[in-house]
Amino acid sequence: MLAFGFYKTLTWHRLPAAIDWVLFPDRYYHRDYQGIRLDQTPVPCPEGALVIVTGGQSNAANSVSEPDSANHNVPAFQWFEGQCFPLSDPLIGLTDSRGSLWTALGHEIAATQPVVFINSAVGATSYRAWLDRRSGFLARLETSVESARLAGLPPKLILWHQGESDGGRNDVRSEYRSDLKKLTSYFSKMAPEATTILYQASICGNHPPVESLRQAQADVAQAYHSIILGPDTDKIDDSGRVDQCHFNALGRALIVEQTLDLLQQENLL
Repeated sequence: MLAFGFYKTLTWHRLPAAIDWVLFPDRYYHRDYQGIRLDQTPVPCPEGALVIVTGGQSNAANSVSEPDSANHNVPAFQWFEGQCFPLSDPLIGLTDSRGSLWTALGHEIAATQPVVFINSAVGATSYRAWLDRRSGFLARLETSVESARLAGLPPKLILWHQGESDGGRNDVRSEYRSDLKKLTSYFSKMAPEATTILYQASICGNHPPVESLRQAQADVAQAYHSIILGPDTDKIDDSGRVDQCHFNALGRALIVEQTLDLLQQENLL
């Protein structure tokens, strides 16, 4: 009954992935994370840094079309396995191996204050994939956040960009909202002092924005004082993307600018 209830919501081209999800979770949830490169050496973590958790799926990982040029002259870092490293693309511990949103954002923030990122995005994931404990995604993030907290680096911000995979689901608005409420409630427990910025995102491909999903994102942000509705990245057209889905340098620049404006408006910097 469980399998039938899951399969009946799927289009046929998604069926092989659904079979893996139900019968072979280890295979379905396996992802290749970017490891430490030979040119990366741990550095002392800064004191009094703004600590930012990032997560979601590929557009929050290393899937921007090109790396951002690293600027090691500003105090911008990433936390990985108990150590700080300079913030540079591709970010450690994320899927894919190209560019990210967060290196460019971090270099802008670090012009006025030190910043440390705890990054956790996993390509092609849905809200449900993160909520499914078999995936290990949330447990991995929780371990990173807790180790940073013990090192004197408690998160102040969570930047979450996700929705493209959920936009392909055939669920009603209430189910989107339920999954997202569960996920953001977990964030509140993991980092109770942090404010979550929930980006609006629902498109990957040539379909229009998924209004039921976008409304669910807005509903959840409105319902909780610790969540703020973030920039609407569905508004970025093909000039800011490389494949009707992943951002290019122009798309990244727009998102970084909009994020900085929002953080400043909300007095979060």
